[in-house]
Amino acid sequence: MIEKKILKWSSVIMLFVMVATIGFLYYFPKIQQSYSVVEDLEDESTQKDDGNMKNAANPEDVVQNLESLEGKLKLELPEDVITSTVTIKSDLLTQMVYISFPTECLDYFSNYSLQGSSDYIASISYYNEDGKGVMAMQMSQLYEIEKEIKDQSVYLSFIDPHDIYDKVIVVDAGHGTGSKGGASMAGVDEAELNLEIVLKLKKLLDECDMNIGVYYTRLDEGDVSLQARAQLANAANADLFISVHNNAYTSNAWSYINGTSVLYSQSDDSEHNSQHFAEICLDHLVSTLGSNRRGLVEGDSKYIIRTAECPVALVEIGYMTNKKEFNKLISDEYQQKAAQAIYDSIMQAFEEGY
Repeated sequence: MIEKKILKWSSVIMLFVMVATIGFLYYFPKIQQSYSVVEDLEDESTQKDDGNMKNAANPEDVVQNLESLEGKLKLELPEDVITSTVTIKSDLLTQMVYISFPTECLDYFSNYSLQGSSDYIASISYYNEDGKGVMAMQMSQLYEIEKEIKDQSVYLSFIDPHDIYDKVIVVDAGHGTGSKGGASMAGVDEAELNLEIVLKLKKLLDECDMNIGVYYTRLDEGDVSLQARAQLANAANADLFISVHNNAYTSNAWSYINGTSVLYSQSDDSEHNSQHFAEICLDHLVSTLGSNRRGLVEGDSKYIIRTAECPVALVEIGYMTNKKEFNKLISDEYQQKAAQAIYDSIMQAFEEGY
C-alpha cells in the first residue's frame, strides 16, 4: 500500500518536474531575448547625473522673465564666490549645461536670482557636490552656448546650430568599448573599425569648404547609449544622420558572405527621405570600394533608425567574417576610401536639397 502511494506521488512529482522543465525551456530564450533588448536599449537616464539633482525646480517658476536680457539667462553668483573659480561645462551629447562654483549655499533658488528667459530650458536643478554648488540645466534641444561672467553673474546665450551653420549633421561611430563592441574577429572589435573610419571622415569634414556643423556621438573608445545617439540627432534637428558600422555573418568563423549594405527608415515618407539618402550612400560606397552590392535594408527594427526624426542611413561597410574583406577593412587605405565615399554621399545629398 505504502509502495503504491510512494509510486503515485513519485509519478506526480516527475510529471510536475517535466512540465516545469518544458516551460522553462520554452520561456528561457524569450527571457534571454528580453534581457538583451533591455540591455541594448538601456535607460538613457543612466547616462546622466540626475541622481545628484536633489533640488529640482520648474524653470518657469525660478527664472524671472526679463525681455531686456534679449533671450539670455543671467545667473547670480553668491557674494563669496570669486568669478575666476566658476566653471561652465556644456555636454552637447546629452544637452546638459553644468555651472559649478565653490559655495556653502544649500538652496540656491531661495537665496539668489535667475533672470532672462527659460524658453531654452527643459529642466533645472541645483545640488551640492564636493564643496561646490552645481546648477544643472537640461536644454530643450541642442544649443551652442556662449558664456560670459561679469558683475558677479553668469550670462548664457543659447544659439541654435542652424543659426551658425548652413547644414547640420550627426555622425555616429557605431558601438563602443566592452560588451557593446559589436562584432569581433581575429582580435579586432567592430567598434574600433567604425571609429577609425569616422575619424578619417572627420578630417574630410574639417577641411570642407561648406559651412557644415558636425556633431559626433563619440570620437574615442568610450560607449554611448542608443538613446543618446538618436537623441543627439533629434536635439540638433539634424539635416542628416549617418551611423557607421561593419557586419558579421557568424561569430568567430570565416564565411564567404561579403559586401556592403545600407539600412534606412521605411517609415520616412518625406520628400528628402531616408531611403533615398541610403541609396546615395550605397552607390558611393560600392563604386568607391569595389565591394559587393548587398542592397538596401529596411531598418525600422533598429532603435536609432526608427526614432530618428531626420533622414538616416546606417551603413554596413563590409563583413568582418569574410577573410578577404576583413583584411581590407583593417587597412588604412580601405578605411580612407570608405570615409571618402560617405563624405561624397553627404555632399551629393546636400546638392539634391537635403
